[in-house]
Amino acid sequence: MKTRNLALAIAVLTVVAVSIMAFSVAGSGINPKPVNVQSAENQPLSPITDFSLNSNFQNTSSGYALVPDNSVYSPSAMISVFISFKPQGDLQGYVRDLYTPSSPYYHQFLTASQIGNRFGLNQNTYNEFVQYFESYGLSVSQSQTRLDLYLTGSVAQFSAAFHTKIQAFRYQYTSNGLWNPLFGNESALPGSISYSQPFFAATGDLMLPSSLEPYISGISGLNGLFAQPDIALPYGMSPSIAYAIANGNNGADGGTTYLASLDNIQNLTYANYTWATAQSVGPVLGFPYDLGNYQFIFPSTMHMLTGAENLWNGQYALRESPDLGQGITVAVIEVGFPIPSDMAQFSQQVFGNANQLPDRLTYIGVGIPSLSEGINDGLVYGWTLETSLDIEYIAAMAPMAHIDVVAVPNPEFSSFDNAYQFIAQYLVNNDPISAIPSGNVIFGPTSGATNITITSNSYGAPEWEAVFEGSPMYVTVEDQLLAQLNAVGVTNFFASGDEGSNGMAASPTMPSQSPYATSVGGGQTTAESNGVEFPVTSTIVNYSFFGLTIPMYVAQATGLASFTYWSYGAGLEGTFKGEVGGGFGESVMEQQPWYEAGVDVYETGALIDPIVSGPAAFNMSVYAFGTWNLFYGGTSFATPITAAEWALIEEQAAMLPSANPRMGNINGLLFEAHNAYNANVPGIVDPFVDMMNIGEGFNYGPMNDYSWYLFNLSISEPSDPVLPGWYATLFNPAGSGWNFLQGLGFINAAAMSKDVIGTVSEEGYALINPAFSVMMVTPSGLSAFTTLTSGQTYTFRIVTSTGAIAGDNYLIDAFSGGSMEQIMPNATGYFNYTPSYTALSFIGNATEYGYFLVSVMNSPVAMPAWAFQQFGVSQPMASGNLVLTVTNPEGVAETGTVEIPMFTTGLTGFYNTYGIGPAEVMLNGQPVASAVVSEISVNVSQFFLIDPTMPVSSYAPGVTVGHFLTDARGNFVFWIDALLAETNGTLLTQVVQLRATYNGLVSNTVTVYIEPQAGDFIPSVNYVPGQYVSDVVDFADMKYVNYVNVSIGSMPGQYVNVSYPPMFFDARANATVSGILNGYVPFNFTVLPPPGQTIMLNMTASGINDLSFSFSFFGFTFIIYDIQHPIVWHYAILISNPGPDPTSSIAASQNGIVSGDLNIAYSSSWLGSGLTGKLQVYGSSGNLIYTFTGSSGNAMINTENLNDGYYYAVYTVQTPTGLSRSSGYGFFVYNDAYNLEKNITDVQKAVSSYSSSGVQASSVSVQLSTISSLMNQYNSSLANLNSLQAQATALYEGGVINASLYNLVQTQISSYKAALQTYHGDIVSLEEQLNSAHANKETGLFGGYSHSLIGLFSGIIAAVIAAIVSIAVIVPRKKDRKQ
Repeated sequence: MKTRNLALAIAVLTVVAVSIMAFSVAGSGINPKPVNVQSAENQPLSPITDFSLNSNFQNTSSGYALVPDNSVYSPSAMISVFISFKPQGDLQGYVRDLYTPSSPYYHQFLTASQIGNRFGLNQNTYNEFVQYFESYGLSVSQSQTRLDLYLTGSVAQFSAAFHTKIQAFRYQYTSNGLWNPLFGNESALPGSISYSQPFFAATGDLMLPSSLEPYISGISGLNGLFAQPDIALPYGMSPSIAYAIANGNNGADGGTTYLASLDNIQNLTYANYTWATAQSVGPVLGFPYDLGNYQFIFPSTMHMLTGAENLWNGQYALRESPDLGQGITVAVIEVGFPIPSDMAQFSQQVFGNANQLPDRLTYIGVGIPSLSEGINDGLVYGWTLETSLDIEYIAAMAPMAHIDVVAVPNPEFSSFDNAYQFIAQYLVNNDPISAIPSGNVIFGPTSGATNITITSNSYGAPEWEAVFEGSPMYVTVEDQLLAQLNAVGVTNFFASGDEGSNGMAASPTMPSQSPYATSVGGGQTTAESNGVEFPVTSTIVNYSFFGLTIPMYVAQATGLASFTYWSYGAGLEGTFKGEVGGGFGESVMEQQPWYEAGVDVYETGALIDPIVSGPAAFNMSVYAFGTWNLFYGGTSFATPITAAEWALIEEQAAMLPSANPRMGNINGLLFEAHNAYNANVPGIVDPFVDMMNIGEGFNYGPMNDYSWYLFNLSISEPSDPVLPGWYATLFNPAGSGWNFLQGLGFINAAAMSKDVIGTVSEEGYALINPAFSVMMVTPSGLSAFTTLTSGQTYTFRIVTSTGAIAGDNYLIDAFSGGSMEQIMPNATGYFNYTPSYTALSFIGNATEYGYFLVSVMNSPVAMPAWAFQQFGVSQPMASGNLVLTVTNPEGVAETGTVEIPMFTTGLTGFYNTYGIGPAEVMLNGQPVASAVVSEISVNVSQFFLIDPTMPVSSYAPGVTVGHFLTDARGNFVFWIDALLAETNGTLLTQVVQLRATYNGLVSNTVTVYIEPQAGDFIPSVNYVPGQYVSDVVDFADMKYVNYVNVSIGSMPGQYVNVSYPPMFFDARANATVSGILNGYVPFNFTVLPPPGQTIMLNMTASGINDLSFSFSFFGFTFIIYDIQHPIVWHYAILISNPGPDPTSSIAASQNGIVSGDLNIAYSSSWLGSGLTGKLQVYGSSGNLIYTFTGSSGNAMINTENLNDGYYYAVYTVQTPTGLSRSSGYGFFVYNDAYNLEKNITDVQKAVSSYSSSGVQASSVSVQLSTISSLMNQYNSSLANLNSLQAQATALYEGGVINASLYNLVQTQISSYKAALQTYHGDIVSLEEQLNSAHANKETGLFGGYSHSLIGLFSGIIAAVIAAIVSIAVIVPRKKDRKQ
């Protein structure tokens, strides 16, 4: 068994890739609510990590190892740490609006302080962080964005501030023959061992006060993760070889001039290049002679190859004014400074003036206190060549642009992250140079230094490695930092890398694949001189490389002969050994932006990389260390060349009426330029040079064309876990449009400027200077738009740049779904359009390409004004059943719960770095491409073993740790933190949930248990709150399990231990084993923790993993032994434990129809403490009348204070663990019920009195009228009571009131009816007596009854009738108040 090795946590993310690059800050999850962070130092500490480093780790398979170096450790050594915070708003959404032409925020770039006000931490919270770290003596550099902090201090101070332990390490590199700048010249020798510069890394947990930790997005600088420049040399070649030595003196021989040095041919005026025969170059590089001649390109050549010459001379410039990049500032972000004398010598050779470049070159050290230290940093980390070439190619391409060398002291990502925020804060708004804090050296001219609009960055790593061998959380942090620069108007160019597709069908480089970066790929440029690529001239320079002389012909470049594929190989054949070529691929995480579309662009729903490309083959050169260095290549050249081209274009933008050169994120604009040319927009020329399908010059060969490219893809299939979406429909990705190796192509600076800016200042003749635009009509007014839905009809309006409404003198060419439609607006500029969508042969989730081309009709000018507006078209809303499945190792596709191993069962000793499967998403039984699969953490708590700087909140339970896209087969991969398995110790099962979304549909959720070893080990759990946890733990295919333990936390007696008896001796394992592979362990735990305390169900098994295998070869049998002993499986599942439900009861002194004093008693009970209760009484309309609190009590209510009608009371109790229970009581208030009964009694007494005293003389007619009125009132009361009865029946049948209340009310109504019936009899009897008296007594109908008694009767009956009527108008209860 491998020893548990926690050193992997620091090393593995960087050592697997040749680039040793990974990202050290990350974050995800929701923004925390503001908390009180006062006195942070006195608060409990919250762990950000829990990591211990084993410094003996080695990873020989990748050539890298991590070794401790105690000799350089010092508590006083100075280090730096970068902390990023979670944005408090939708920063990325704002950046999207910045580049939507019709948006009101279009190009409304923010300052750093405005970013802080919109998206940063509030000032008080930010100050608490500052105060906390300053209290430990650290120097804190603040940012106006309030989204980050940069800390510097000693190792001892950081150890105290983060409550951790910090040690010193180096990386060790065993060379595979490829030179690595970070390890020196000797790293090019195959098999040699070299070491990086020392660095400091945390080897213990990082701790911060609990109130501060939730705000942190990431911490970098304590894990030693490095970036590497994307500069390369051929196999086996180092800078000491590429360092050329002149051979011979100036002179002439037979009409041929021999020059002593390449220094003599560099003047910008001549644009020289050199070339040599294959017979001369072949021995130096070790490749066959028949591969063609070999050109060498110099910085002074590039203006003739890029079209910049036509801007320099004003031919394609505004008002024909020469454009040399004046007024534009470009920043190159580097490690350390170049050597100033090299810059002066380069300037003398290229410009004929040693001061031309130094006079516009500012050295700015971010965390570098002096010029000498900055120069030394570049030398120590092997970055001087990279810095020199970046400056030289920008300087030669844009001879009047200002250049800032923004240098950091080391290649750790904390340093680069700090540089980004440093630029955003101090270097973009022409702020005074004096605002830059002390300790950051500034050398050289300062005019223009604080007006950066472009950055050039040449580093990266495969997205695949960063995501699956590290964490998908890394992607989000780089996106956030680059989005900040976009928000202040900075365009970010990033090299796409030098490893091709990294041996896979699709593996782009990050951060070049960020939507907020413009990725630059690589190809080979071949110059021509008056139409001839390799002219035999009369000027030769002889150069020697280790005793081999290369005679070079000197030729003057007059243009670009070809742009072809850069050398590409897989270490087998091709021009050069090793995997080389411009980086490309299709992202597994980033969705395709709406603008990545066109008639010849792959629209599969996944971000495609690169965007553009440029010169990167091994025919480039750089001046450093006092001489010219040849045979260099890499996208490190293509990136500054492209940045310089854009500087020329920005200078043109500054000449427009808006006078604003800032463009920020230009990706959408680049696609728009390409598409406008394809749409035949008047005056638009092709702004890109396309790659050719076969190599030229030294790159010619059968393995370097499209066939080799496709072969590389085919050898990965079907083993490749993800294929790009185009693979299902297009075999050959070649074409004049976008493809994986060229992107959109090599920018022609003059043509691009003409398309984007134009050659006249007037509006209507360029992409960013339109005279009018199309706005969508919405209920809230006119609105910008980027995406339309197929089949939906929209109303649009043409609006001029001044905001005026256009008329009908326009023609709209509307394109979508592959078809064109011409539309004419009405007199006020309105028109309708219904976009269409052409579905792919497979089901995709991509937006398709659409556009409006609006032009003026009947214009008096020769070329009417126009506006080209690109948009995306999404397919109609999907319908049906979206199903996500993950296939287990037994081949069963699971849709609910699945268990997979980190360990690869089919290959001994190999580990999966992504979720095996296949895992796929299907819609109605068909695979879908570019469905978005969210991976949600359930328990990945041991990620701290991989990255100690990642805040726990970034992968806490419930946090979405990443998004992944399905390919054309519907397949996807997901992160399983598999590098944990390399340590082999007692590891937790990692648990995640997967859920897919596709075009409005949401799939089922699959819970994935990721075991660190082979075999299934999963529980079934039956939990009855407050009583027991029971069921079984099943295991299968676990090799020779000897012992299983099941337990709940540390509860006494809560264990089930099972031992399997030894059955035989395993000689290979040298141990006695049980032979048991499958089994189950039942458990039933009845002693549970108190309510509110989470139940931790632990399962541990130990045994032997025998993964040996045998094979036969020519009759001989071979056995490969792989015995792991002992091997441990461990799994902990968290079970929520709120406890049993509480009880709630309510009772009243009266029920049904009530009156007078009403007493409502309420009570509750629960197993634990902390129970709270609330009794609330509501009126018939739902209004709250009374509130009483407590777990028990009595509520006294006098109904005389209430109106007659229906009321209900609800008593709710809640436990501190979140459980609740309610009980209710409904009643009718009728305050006259008692009076009714009393009045009936009075009537009976009156009748009795009449019988004994006789009738008094009175007016018979009046008395009979009164009797008639009483009878009418009785009939009305009876009708109202019947209506009340009918309403109660309806409420009962409708489920509003329950049977008990209904029956009680019915009984009470019957009682009232009986009373009324008795009263009716009394009235009839009274009438009979009056009639008898009228007949027998002269005194009148009422005989001896007095008028006063008659009045009394009348009053009583009237009151009775009124009371009964009130019953009939009772307001019914609401239906959701059932009793």
